[in-house]
Amino acid sequence: LKKLVKKQYGSIYNTGVDSVLTEFSRAVNAFKCWVEFQLAIKEKNSKQDNHVNIEFRFRINMGDVFYPIS
Repeated sequence: LKKLVKKQYGSIYNTGVDSVLTEFSRAVNAFKCWVEFQLAIKEKNSKQDNHVNIEFRFRINMGDVFYPIS
């Protein structure tokens, strides 16, 4: 995912146990990153020998992000 985000001129700001927060200057770059990532996961799932597939959901927010000041 790091390579795809960088390829689409994005930045990774935070990661959690099961989440990644990224920023792109254009929504189209976020969408392109999502499409490429989903295609890579689909290919990886087709090559695995087990019966468990990796699945991801994406959310694109086009609003401003505000961080609380303590």
